[in-house]
Amino acid sequence: MMTPDAIREMINSYRISRILLSSFELDFFTELGKEGMTPAELSERCRTNLRSTEMMLNALTSLKMLTKNCGRFYNTPDSLRYLDRNSEDYLSGIHHSISLWKSWSTLTEAVRKGSRVAWMEDEKRDQEWLVPFIEAMHDRAKRTAEAVVARLPFEGIRKVLDLGGGPGTYAMEMVKKHPGITACVFDLPGVTTLTQQYIDREGLTERMSISSGDFLTDDIGSDYDLIFVSAIIHSYSPEENKSLIKKCEQATTPGGFIVIQDYIMDEDRILPVEGALFAINMLVNTDSGSTYPESEVAGWMSAAGWSDIQRMESAHKTSQMIGRKQSTVSSHREPLPNPSPNGEGLGRGDNLTI
Repeated sequence: MMTPDAIREMINSYRISRILLSSFELDFFTELGKEGMTPAELSERCRTNLRSTEMMLNALTSLKMLTKNCGRFYNTPDSLRYLDRNSEDYLSGIHHSISLWKSWSTLTEAVRKGSRVAWMEDEKRDQEWLVPFIEAMHDRAKRTAEAVVARLPFEGIRKVLDLGGGPGTYAMEMVKKHPGITACVFDLPGVTTLTQQYIDREGLTERMSISSGDFLTDDIGSDYDLIFVSAIIHSYSPEENKSLIKKCEQATTPGGFIVIQDYIMDEDRILPVEGALFAINMLVNTDSGSTYPESEVAGWMSAAGWSDIQRMESAHKTSQMIGRKQSTVSSHREPLPNPSPNGEGLGRGDNLTI
């Protein structure tokens, strides 16, 4: 039974989130580093008010994100590892959460309207939103790409398209694990400039390429053996998704595959909880996006000509919907395994954390 105190706690949980986001945005954790500082030293370094800085440091200490000793504040091992930009494990994608705070603050107006009301001009969006967004995509995907790729069908696959692939994290994992594969990452022009930087950093320029455009309206190429569509369909309406999935079918070789990775909802659109909440994220950030149930996604795929449609579960409530392009000729590719009884789908590796 839900109590008034539990309701109040749920409502007030934004305070912890905002304290952490503002501290991250102000670079408190990075400036504190390994040596720690007094509030006066930190406020001078970060150009913040002394009184408010000390209040924030005390709050962070109460949240066990910092420690305090003789008037000096220090990072904990965890905050030093994940929140100091000098760390290899720095969670740079948190900058995207800071951007999302602004759009989520318009939720009341978005519910009245039925779609987003927050909008940034393209130039400002590039500067304040795009780079953190791509960093967040990479940060999330690099923790899961190995497990995802290990469970997908790659027998006979030679040419892959990572559609709307952002930093190209999944495509990079595919070419690393499968020497015979080449991959193309298709995304908007502003995104692919960043994609190339990630590819260059990994030394994969000889086996990976980029293609720029709007995949809803532009040609996405052809003769792909596998098209990977991750975190895409939630941004668009059912009609747009139907058209996109058909375009993928037309761009795939006979017997080739499509892999759609996203939150796949139950028929009531209530579970998984993460997917229900993410639908609200789409409400405040897109014109017509949402999260969709399995029957609807499978229906789009079937109507577009995909067969052998199966669902593979992931540990954190995202799923992969996999289909094969119908072929009248014998395919050299291995058949899709049947889903396992425990709901792990193809079952070719560890559970995923997406």
